[in-house]
Amino acid sequence: MHRIIISLITALSLSLVGVFAFAEEKPDGTIEFMANSAALGVGFSWGDGTLTYHGKVYPIKAEGLSLGGVGFTSVMGKGKVYNLKKLSDFDGTYAGAGANLTILAGGGDVVLKNTKGVELRVSTDTQGAKVSIGGGGVKFTVNPKPLF
Repeated sequence: MHRIIISLITALSLSLVGVFAFAEEKPDGTIEFMANSAALGVGFSWGDGTLTYHGKVYPIKAEGLSLGGVGFTSVMGKGKVYNLKKLSDFDGTYAGAGANLTILAGGGDVVLKNTKGVELRVSTDTQGAKVSIGGGGVKFTVNPKPLF
């Protein structure tokens, strides 16, 4: 999942400059997560974290599949959630494609969007070494029972 997230981050990081140049609107929530990714041709990513929405903190899971990569990475991310009208709209696949190279450490900013229009603007910190070419998506799901 981290591999997919890293691929998405790299592929979309250039578009982030334009997005954040606009006036910052009020987010509907925030997200924090930790994910790992492993790949040898076909990669799998997995992770978990939290979504803060309407003053409550919900556990989230992330998983994904990608093609064309080699390596292992760990990524920590945090960001803002936009266009989240109801909690169940958070669930879905946030997709992207691109190529990247991560050696030892890196990070960046990315904008991810699902088919329900929910947008995640995430900053990441990446550790590990990986080369990937191709695309993938990351599926986020939220547990509707808040932690607190």
